[in-house]
Amino acid sequence: MSGPFGITGVGAVLFPFALPRKTQPPTGTRLQLFIAILWGLSGFALLVFGALNYFTHIGLILNTM
Repeated sequence: MSGPFGITGVGAVLFPFALPRKTQPPTGTRLQLFIAILWGLSGFALLVFGALNYFTHIGLILNTM
């Protein structure tokens, strides 16, 4: 579970460096793509974890029998 949080943190630390400068045109860079991939993977992992936690949680199983 700490993996998605760590990946999100790495993306958050890199985010200020990916912002365009006022002298640069607003185009996508490799760093922005890398951050988007990191956040996409961590978001998907958190989504899957939440779904599995909801549908396989022992309290849900015991209360619906």
